[in-house]
Amino acid sequence: MRRAVREKKQLQGPVDLSSIARFSAPYRHFRDRDELLVDVARRGFDQFEVKLARAWDGGRPDAFTAFERVGKAYLRFAKSEPAYYSAMFEAGIPPEASPELRDAGAAVATAASGHTAAPPRAKMNSRLFV
Repeated sequence: MRRAVREKKQLQGPVDLSSIARFSAPYRHFRDRDELLVDVARRGFDQFEVKLARAWDGGRPDAFTAFERVGKAYLRFAKSEPAYYSAMFEAGIPPEASPELRDAGAAVATAASGHTAAPPRAKMNSRLFV
C-alpha cells in the first residue's frame, strides 16, 4: 500500500486517503488518514536522514563543501520522492503526532546540521526544512 501511495503521489499530486482507497484497504492497516501519513512521513524521514548523512560525509573536505552537498541532496530528495516529501512537510502532521516521527525528524535535523548525534527525544521544528 505504501508503494501505491508513493506511485499515486508521483503521478497526480497530493495524497488523500480517498484517492488511494482503490489500491488497498488502508483502514485495515491504519486507524485514519493521519496515522497513514505519520507512517509515510516517518519512512520518508528515515530515507532522508540516510541521504543527508551521506551527503554530509563527516564534513569532508570542508564544511562549506559538505553543506553544499547537503543542500543538493535535500533538493534531489524533494524532486525524486514527492510523496515522502509531501507527507513529511506539507501534510500538516506535527512531529509530536508520534514518538517515532519526532525521533525520525530529529535525526534528519541532526544529519542536516552536521552534528554526530541527536539528543534523545529531541524536539524538531517541522518548519526547519520548509
